Amino acid sequence: MPKVARLVGDLAGKKIAVWGLTFKPKTDDIRCSPALLMVGELQRQGAVVAAFDPIAESNCRKAGFEIEYARQPLDALVDADCLVLITEWDVFRGLDRNEMKRLMKSPNVVDGRNVYDKAEMCELGFNYLSVGR
Repeated sequence: MPKVARLVGDLAGKKIAVWGLTFKPKTDDIRCSPALLMVGELQRQGAVVAAFDPIAESNCRKAGFEIEYARQPLDALVDADCLVLITEWDVFRGLDRNEMKRLMKSPNVVDGRNVYDKAEMCELGFNYLSVGR
């Protein structure tokens, strides 16, 4: 959470895109998912959350998570102040970084799984923070 605030400041009214809601890729299991803790904290601080997960949306809806669910990963980025990548689904690796940046209100990325190359993201003009490196 501090990394998101470092990039966007006060979260009230900010749109945060979250990619990946499961605790690991290739499962629809949301139990103990750090993404859901992050979503809850973002909402408590006043952020609007738009999320994409290839298969966990149904489980999240059943669990009562009231967020905006995007149909495709790039849909979550429209006018987003920041992207938080939480689960390293393969679908996120091949997306056009220039299109990602174009769709976002501000090109801020917190990559919790080190899916993207930091040097490349910075060269493309993203404000990029990763975890653990």
